[in-house]
Parts: sequence; C-alpha cells; structure tokens
Amino acid sequence: MIVPLRAFAKFEDILGRDLKVELQEGSTIRDLLDSLSTSHHRFGSAIFDESGQVREHVMLLKNRKKSLSGLETKLSEGDEVAILPPAAGG
Repeated sequence: MIVPLRAFAKFEDILGRDLKVELQEGSTIRDLLDSLSTSHHRFGSAIFDESGQVREHVMLLKNRKKSLSGLETKLSEGDEVAILPPAAGG
C-alpha cells in the first residue's frame, strides 16, 4: 500500500516535503517510522530518543488528526501521515 507522508521543518530537510512510502498492508505508524529510519539514516536520531521513543513534542498526524493509538495506529492505503517538529511560540 502507498501512504503519503508530509514532513515539515527539520524533518523536511532530511526526508523532503512530500513522499509516498510503500508499506505492507496492516502496517502501523511505527512501521512507517522504522522504514524511514532505515532508508534515511539521519531521520532515526532526529525522531527517536535514546530509549527508542518518539521525541517529546514531535507531533504525528494521520489524516490531519492526532492519533489516539499512537505508534500502533493502523494505516490504510492513501492515509496521509504528517510529521511536525516541536514548535516554539512567541
């Protein structure tokens, strides 16, 4: 299945802004992030902390909504995932 991915700020620098990622049916957001970490080495250290958890304040959206299931959120063909870094206000 193909999942469109939109990356912003530092994640855009690493991945590009708009990607289409091929995943197996039944894949989760964690599967997507692991795949990106394998294909883009700088991405893994940018999104995951030392314990393997997504860094605090990184926002992951599925179809423009925060996911209640976190990294275990199931993806389907055409679901759009967005990755946004921490943002500072002012």
